[in-house]
Amino acid sequence: VAPLELRPLGAFPSPHWQQCVAKVRPAQRLLRFLFYNVIRLPDDGGLFVTFKDKAGIFRNGSFIPVNGFLRPSKFLRGACALDRSGGIYMGEYASNSERTPVLLYHLPPRSSCVEVVHEFAAGTVRHVHGVYYDPYENHLWCTTGDREKECQIIKTTDGFRTFVAVGKGDETWRTVSLVITPDHVYYGMDAEFRQNHIFRIDKYSGRRESLGEVDGPVYYSRQLGKWIIFAVTAEGCPSQVENRASLWAVQGDTISRILSIDKDAYPRHFIPGTFHFSLGPGRGGNECFCYCNGLKGADQKTVGLFADA
Repeated sequence: VAPLELRPLGAFPSPHWQQCVAKVRPAQRLLRFLFYNVIRLPDDGGLFVTFKDKAGIFRNGSFIPVNGFLRPSKFLRGACALDRSGGIYMGEYASNSERTPVLLYHLPPRSSCVEVVHEFAAGTVRHVHGVYYDPYENHLWCTTGDREKECQIIKTTDGFRTFVAVGKGDETWRTVSLVITPDHVYYGMDAEFRQNHIFRIDKYSGRRESLGEVDGPVYYSRQLGKWIIFAVTAEGCPSQVENRASLWAVQGDTISRILSIDKDAYPRHFIPGTFHFSLGPGRGGNECFCYCNGLKGADQKTVGLFADA
């Protein structure tokens, strides 16, 4: 089999000292010198990207910085939502130990300047984990954390001018990512202190059910053919008995672990042990790749996942 040919799409501007230091892998991990989101824009094929705590657009060989942010912020991996009109929604993710107000932004189509669409009042949430688009209902969903009262899943039909809480108030509603299907929303808990579960919410009745326990907090998830894949992070939190990352597959009511790798020797400040799913649908939605970070013997290696067509 011929090796894949990699074609660079663009370079995100960054300070020279960071470029130099980040050539050393532990420093790259410590600095979070990484791309978090890559979204192909429907109007002209440009790419919206977030890198560290900045955002920009690669278009026709040029780089355009995205402006309008009131302060630097990361946006978690795969956690920016592209809606039907081509606009992008994203929420601030920072340590925010002071529990200051947290902002949701919207980047209108064909614009390079964001606007604030909602402000969570000081003390109500620590940060936004993600914003996700429901293409079946033309709704947006949002997840927040981290303390019990700050954990919630909300839904809006009008771009966050108003919204309703689907559920909130404890760590069973603490999640990073959502997978949205025609009838359900799936998520894995991101709990530090409770046993983690994978849940399924009926979009119309609001009924929530646990599909089973998993061996740690889930950061990332994605659909793969008829399966939904959840990635448990090796975080070493109190709820995690063994410090390892794993992949879990759900089909219908069946849940099973398909891969598990121990955390490497570096502490979590150098990135917890994670599987980063490739962004985008893959060919026919039946393939994806998982890039390994901070995993024993697998850091910077890629695992391919393939579902039957």
